[in-house]
Amino acid sequence: MHETTTVKELEQLLGKLKLSETPPSDITEAVLSALGDTEGIDPRIGLDDEPRTWKEAQASPEAKEWRNGYLDELKSLKDMGVYKLVPRSSVPAGAKIRKGRPVFTRK
Repeated sequence: MHETTTVKELEQLLGKLKLSETPPSDITEAVLSALGDTEGIDPRIGLDDEPRTWKEAQASPEAKEWRNGYLDELKSLKDMGVYKLVPRSSVPAGAKIRKGRPVFTRK
């Protein structure tokens, strides 16, 4: 059984963001950042037959396929120049570090 975030917990998270005080152009970024930093929130709500974590993907009978797909996706992102890794020590004080995580979806 997967542990998921409840609607009430999502409402509490969004309430903490003070969106009424956030400029409209920054609302999407604020919500995505908060969701990305919160454990237990799965963007694939309702899709129970797919792994929700890397550990679950590696424990599944399709572990090899999940790993290959993940590596292909990372290579694609790197080839397109979507991100640039920088040493944590060079990040300015107070800057938000965006975390990422895989989302497993069968295509």
